Formats: sequence, structure tokens, C-alpha cells
Amino acid sequence: MIIEERKKRIEDAINHLMAIGLIDSRTPSISIAQKMRRGKESISAAINGNERYLTWKFVKAFCATYSNIISADYIWNGIGEMINEKEPEDKGNTSISDESLMTLSREELVFLVK
Repeated sequence: MIIEERKKRIEDAINHLMAIGLIDSRTPSISIAQKMRRGKESISAAINGNERYLTWKFVKAFCATYSNIISADYIWNGIGEMINEKEPEDKGNTSISDESLMTLSREELVFLVK
């Protein structure tokens, strides 16, 4: 039962990473294998819940490969949230109105200038 839960959580993590464009959704096993520098067969075995491959060491390496966006503790134990970090916000609109500028503190102004 535990391995099935881990399998489901790693599938959820992979789906999230595909949704944000970090894993190729057409060939996820190959995409992960290339990024992790491992064989496609071992990646597929881990994703399919093979206990010899879906190990704590694999989960930590998988998460580290994708900058720990996904929590290894979440995949392994179901503890906490799946996503460790907020995803980057759209930085396209950096303008600020004159009215808003007048209400900013000195620290906020320094932050904006940097």
C-alpha cells in the first residue's frame, strides 16, 4: 500500500513538472532520464512503483534534479505540501503608479531600485 501511495505522489509531481514545462509531456520518462543522467528503464521502473527503483535515494535525486521544487518528504512520506517553492511570478509588468510610489517606505523604494 505504501509503495502505491508513493507511486501516486511521484506521478502527481511529474504531472506538475510537465504542466510548468520542466518535463516533456510527450516522453516524460526519456525527459527525466536525460535530465537525471540515468537510464530510461530505471526511470520507468521507479515511476511504475518498482520498489528496487523507487527508493529514498531516487526520490531525493529526482527532486534535486528539478531544483527541489517538489518536496522529497512529500513524495516519500506524504508529509507537507508537494510544492516547496512558489513558482516564478510574471515579471512582465513592473510599472508602478505615482500614487502607489508615494505610499512606499524607504526600504520598499530601495528594494524596487535594486
